[in-house]
Amino acid sequence: MSELLSQNEIDALVTSADPNEPGARIVTFDDYELYDLASGMHRVKGWSHDVKIVDERFQTNLSIKLLGLLHKSVEVKRKEILISKYATYAKSLSAPTSINVFSLSGMMGYSAIVLNPSLVHALVNAFFGGGSRQTQIEARDFTHTEQRVIKLILKTIIETMKDSWKELSELKFTAIETEVNPENLSAYSDTDVLMIRSFSLEFSGGGGEIHLVIPGTTVDSIFRNRKSKALNSQMSSKEIMKLRAMSYEADVTAELTGANLTIGEIFRLAEGDIISVDSPEKIDVKVNGVVKYKAMMGEIGGKVCLKVIS
Repeated sequence: MSELLSQNEIDALVTSADPNEPGARIVTFDDYELYDLASGMHRVKGWSHDVKIVDERFQTNLSIKLLGLLHKSVEVKRKEILISKYATYAKSLSAPTSINVFSLSGMMGYSAIVLNPSLVHALVNAFFGGGSRQTQIEARDFTHTEQRVIKLILKTIIETMKDSWKELSELKFTAIETEVNPENLSAYSDTDVLMIRSFSLEFSGGGGEIHLVIPGTTVDSIFRNRKSKALNSQMSSKEIMKLRAMSYEADVTAELTGANLTIGEIFRLAEGDIISVDSPEKIDVKVNGVVKYKAMMGEIGGKVCLKVIS
């Protein structure tokens, strides 16, 4: 069987796409919705402004807590928020780096607190009186003493994060993994979209950086839940206002009928006189002085009543 189409077959294919034929339809770009494969990163970037507000609280609170811990003033500076895939972020880290991975209760994915080696060594010097001497960074695992200092700083950072996020979410941390080599970390795949919030710490004796790493899915979950709760809260407030409004009392009046009398006739009125009136077919019913309904006058159980008709 030949793989080449004959002229008749080509003509058949061309004519089958004739838009003038019954049932034929030309497909345009309006029939499709564009999908951005990088939309995950764009969606996470959309929450950056909200995260900055949280980070401002974190920045202030961490400076205060470290002052009490180190007994020296610590200047904490926020850096620009970075949205990156893990493969790209990992290349910016050197070994050894203290990478501490946690799970947050009720949320998918893993978050991490990263301490760069300069900060770890500066903190050890600050705790044990190393002065301002700069320690040479070596490609090795952290010592037992350095690990103790790391745990102490992590505890302070976690407490500060809980305080900073408590208005949005009750964060509960569970330790998952610790690693010193970014290439060996198993918590993230190379394509995972992460939000990295960096803070530089400066104090007498040195300094370094803290990176708060949170998956894009977790960021999206926190702020979407917050938006949903805010919407539900707003709806509840409306319902409460509606219920309260339903219990308010309003004056409902109906002018049943009337008569025209001269001034002389009014002055001659005496007890027992009868004023003849016409019975109207429709009566205006007013709510707080405003006409809202039309009604008919009737009687039920010996009492005069009104039947709303419109």
